Parts: sequence; C-alpha cells; structure tokens
Amino acid sequence: MKLAPLFIKSWSQNPDRACLYWGGQIYTGSDLLQTLHRLMGKMVSRDFSRYQFWSFWGSNHPFGLLMPIACAALGRTWAPLSPLLRREAAINCADEMKAYLIDVDTDENWSSLWTRPGGPHQVEDVQALATAISNLCVHDAETGFALCFQTSGSSGTPKQVLLPESHILANVMTAIEEQRLTSNDRVLLLLSLSHSGGLCIQALPGLLSGALLILQSGFSIQSCVDALTNESRELMPTTTLLVPSFLRALSLSERAKQIDWSKLRYVGIGSAPLSRHMLEAFQGVPIRLLNIYGLTEAGPFLASCKLDDKTPAFMDVMPIGHVHKKFEWKQSEAGELFVRGPAARAIYSRRSNGANAPELTATFDADGWVATGDAVRSFNGLLYFTHRMDETLNVGGMKVTPSRIEAVFESMPGVRSCVVKARKHAVFGSILVAMLEIDQSILDIALIKKRELVREAKKYLSSYETPREIEFVECVPRSAIGKKLRHHL
Repeated sequence: MKLAPLFIKSWSQNPDRACLYWGGQIYTGSDLLQTLHRLMGKMVSRDFSRYQFWSFWGSNHPFGLLMPIACAALGRTWAPLSPLLRREAAINCADEMKAYLIDVDTDENWSSLWTRPGGPHQVEDVQALATAISNLCVHDAETGFALCFQTSGSSGTPKQVLLPESHILANVMTAIEEQRLTSNDRVLLLLSLSHSGGLCIQALPGLLSGALLILQSGFSIQSCVDALTNESRELMPTTTLLVPSFLRALSLSERAKQIDWSKLRYVGIGSAPLSRHMLEAFQGVPIRLLNIYGLTEAGPFLASCKLDDKTPAFMDVMPIGHVHKKFEWKQSEAGELFVRGPAARAIYSRRSNGANAPELTATFDADGWVATGDAVRSFNGLLYFTHRMDETLNVGGMKVTPSRIEAVFESMPGVRSCVVKARKHAVFGSILVAMLEIDQSILDIALIKKRELVREAKKYLSSYETPREIEFVECVPRSAIGKKLRHHL
C-alpha cells in the first residue's frame, strides 16, 4: 500500500468535496488534484529532476500538504523547515541537504502553481493523474525516506529524523482510527506543517479521512480564537490539536472566553506532560480533551486518553492512556518507555566533529525497540508520561523533575510560563532557580514579592523541590509548536 494513490483515490472519488479552507477560500478534491499534478510535473522537469530532497520554509501553505504526497509518489524526500528559522538559516539548511528550497513568500515561480478555483476539473485529467502517479510510485519504503524532519526538541542537539513511507502510512491510519476522523469533521490546523504533529496527526489524517482541513498560517491566540468563534457552521472546527503551553495561554486570554468549547468534538493535547493544574484551569468549561502521546521517531501517534473531571492524576500529571494495539511497549528499570511497531523504524542524520558527511544512526536497536527518552509510570491501569529522562536534575543528591515544579508555578495567577534549572552554588553545591514569564496585564512585576511565590509553591512541593531563587524573564523561548527551549535560557 502506497501513500500517494490513497489520496488520489479519495480525491478523485469525491472531486467536489470541500477538502481545504485556506486564505478565505474553500478548495475541493479537484483543486488539490490539479495543483498536485502541476507540482509533480515541475518536479520531474529538466530543471528540477536532479533534486532528491525538497524543502519548504515559511508559514503554513497548501504546498506543505501536497508536497509530501508528491515526494512519496516520485521517490523523493520531503524536508520541511521550521518557520522560526531565519531565511538565511533555512537556505543554509537546504544547501546542506542539497535540497531544493521552496519559499512561497518570495518565489513567484512556485507560488503561481497555486491558483484560485477556476471552474470544473475534467474527469479525464483526474484519471490521467491517477495513472501517472501509479506509474511513478517507485518509493522504496525499506531503503528510501519519505520525510525528513529537522528537530532539536528541547535538548538543543540539532538532528534530522528520516522516516520511511511505511512509517508515515502506519501513523496516518492510526491517527484516523484513534481520533475517529470522518468526512463530517472539520479539523483546525494551528500547528506548523514542519512539525510531525501538525503534518502526521492532523493534516494528512484529516485529508485522507475526507474531513475539511482548516489551515491557519499563524500559530497565535488570535488565529485560534478567530477560528473557534466562526459563525459559519460549515467552517466551525469539530477538532483541533494544541500543546499544553498554548492551552495555558488560552486560559489566560480574555478573548478565549468567547469560545464555545461545547461545539468541538474534542481538543487534542500533546508534545509534553499535561499537568493536573492545567486541567483545573478549565473547570466549569465544557472542554473535551484527548491527551495524545507520541514522538517523531515512533509515531507520532502512540497513545491517547480521553480526560474528564473523574480521570485520576498521578504525580500531578494526567494519563496518556494505553499504547496503541499496533505497538508493543516495555519499561526499563529507570522507568524509560520503549516501543516497537510498524511506525518505529526511523533514522537519525546529524553532523559531528566537523564531519563533511552526516552520520546515519538507527533510532531502534537490533530487536526493533525505540528508546523514547520519556519516563512513564503505570497507575490504576493507565500510563502516565511524567517527564523527559534527560530533564531530571540532581540537587543535593535528590532527583528533581523540572516539569512538575513548573506546573505548580504556572498554576499561579499571572504566571504565563516557567522554566526550572539547576545552578551551581558556593554553599549548597547546586540550587533550583525558577525563571518566570509574567503576564503584566495581570501582575505588575515591580509589586511581586518573590518570597510569596516561593511560599505558595511550598504548599505543593517538598522542600528539596522548592526553588531557592526566582528570576523574571521577558519571554520563555519556544519552538514552532510552543515547546519550551530550555537550553536557550
């Protein structure tokens, strides 16, 4: 089974179905097929056929949806770049991969491929495109790679994650099944298409299931509220995917009070542990949460759990439920989660010690197990993602989990975000420091007494978990999807 023919079949069978809302226009299956045809025609032309890697930089755009399909059909590799990269850095990254870089904001040559709907699409053209893709679909799932994500996560170690087509397809099918996506859904895509969650949990599963994909070009509170308060039923989302930090920002936003959460079938939450304090911020609001767990190297859809006011917390985090039936899992003695399955055979590509060529390293061992780097605990028959293994701090001989402490401070009124780090100390050896980003529309920094913040934190934390120092920072740096970049502070 191949990725591209599945999309071609879906769109060609329903050419008039609304598939995409972007830039104030609705695009049908015919419109997507037409643009895909033109993209592929250009990719195999004399000027561009030599490129094995294709890359995209900029805000969310339909190319970010269609290019992975075109690349899979032609045996090429799609390598989207984070919109947070500066243009110069994006160019350098593409050069290093020897990739052709598409920049829709400045490259008129490619931008002109996407046009407004201009009339009915001929059935003969759809059939010709389906035949062409069937003939060109030579991608070898065992030796080639369909996707290449650029990631450093919160660790700060730059690397590329190369994913085979079979990996992507298995994840897309799992995501459709677990989210129960159908043609009646309207999926609001706020996350970047350069991220595995945005592309592989929402975009591709949404399109393949026949749902209407509402594509936003800006990951912001304003774009989220605008989409979720749309008066048109046809464009009112039934589902969306956020990250805990964004949900936290929504809870602090006055504009978010306009949202009628009951109109959504569910809101997916992922990428980081979801704290009990975060959930409590939405008490009294009819929000249906689906806690999703996964990682680029294996998924990214591995587990999910529906949350309500009766769902038990453990170590102040909410459960991720059960690992999907397609996967096996186990724990190390230290509590690290290992998974094995059809979407767990990625490759790392990274440069080290000034090497000219990148080193390729399998993310899985000889038996197919992937070390997730995440600590999990089992409680009442549910799994809980508690923290990243590499984030654990050793303070005075005691193991401390920063995310647990951060959740406590972020539950305080006016604290928009928090990062906890260990710092060397002449007397104690090392101490904990909490760096707080304050919403100054709620709290005036000049009037805050740090001692009171520490005293409040002690109500929920043990003495060795309580930071000795508090610092205020202008902004906690984040990735394109809102994950904290701890190494930048």
